Amino acid sequence: MKSLTDIGIRNLTAPTSGQVITFDDLIPGFGVRISQGGTKTFVLIYGKKRRKVTLGRVGIVSLKDARQKAKDILADRQLNGDTEILTTFADAYARYMESYRAKNKASTVAETERLLTRHLKPSFDGKKLADITKGQVVEIIDAIPAMSERTHLYTAAKTYFRWCRRYGLPDILESVEKPFKSIARARLLTNDEFIRVWAACATMGHFGSLVRLLFLSGQRAGQIAALDGAWIDRKARTFTFPPKIMKSNREHVIPYGDFTEQTLDALPIAGLLFRSATGAPFNNWSVGKKSLDDVCTIPHWVLHDGRRFFSSTHASIGTPPHITERLLDHTQGSQSPVAAIYNRYSYEKEKREAIHAYEKHLASLLSWDTT
Repeated sequence: MKSLTDIGIRNLTAPTSGQVITFDDLIPGFGVRISQGGTKTFVLIYGKKRRKVTLGRVGIVSLKDARQKAKDILADRQLNGDTEILTTFADAYARYMESYRAKNKASTVAETERLLTRHLKPSFDGKKLADITKGQVVEIIDAIPAMSERTHLYTAAKTYFRWCRRYGLPDILESVEKPFKSIARARLLTNDEFIRVWAACATMGHFGSLVRLLFLSGQRAGQIAALDGAWIDRKARTFTFPPKIMKSNREHVIPYGDFTEQTLDALPIAGLLFRSATGAPFNNWSVGKKSLDDVCTIPHWVLHDGRRFFSSTHASIGTPPHITERLLDHTQGSQSPVAAIYNRYSYEKEKREAIHAYEKHLASLLSWDTT
């Protein structure tokens, strides 16, 4: 084949084993790799070390675009030289996080740092960026059992390796599809299951108090795990979550009642209420949840189900949807974006009445006397 054409590529047949590359005479090192299973991928092989760059899958990337990308890589190599890239993953990661912290809110930075530190650093910390392959990263992503964690790591890793292009490397996850996103959960804990979880929390120390606060407040796990004594007005009985911890990136104030006060009385007054061994907010969710499950054998539930239980219970006791949404800090729902701009009424009275009714309902489920 003198030069690759769309028709010629379509007519390429798969080998009986392994992979075969059909090269293009127009651009040295540029070609189409076809696997035993029939998958065809544009590749470029160049340099003394015969570096191989995947340019995209045939059918997703056009021959014209793949050829142009190959030209760009070879031109950059000729202009800037074929100097070996010595930057390590650890050095690049430190610079990346410094840049990332300056552009993103603290909660986003913390989650990205957790994902990359937990899943990528153990394998790549001592390696040069040039020695990290697409297959190695994909293997790490695919090995994660939880689909949500897998998807989040893919996003964090893709952003990181795209940033690493400044060192002269290709984006190694460019042609890798995002893991399939699972269907939104519809699991709703029953009243009986709530009672069993609540009872099990009594044996779990501070983690049990954390889980109870998830059910009592309806807030996200990250908010409660980071709860600081400075955010609690014990006289006014309110939580004030700062923008840095909120998904909406805005301050969120909610009231609390007697039930919540009883839970808070068993926790520290100042500083982080749920402090990890390193002094950071609690983050050992898998161990805590497993311990809770050992005591309370309820199938197929997650801690976020407490937030769904909170919302559904409010609906069952007659709390207006727009009040529930404000308690949950939902940015979408019955209130349109335009209405949110002009309606600055805080609904503090209505929110407090809703929390009082909710806690009273929980007390009745647990057969507790709140009078």
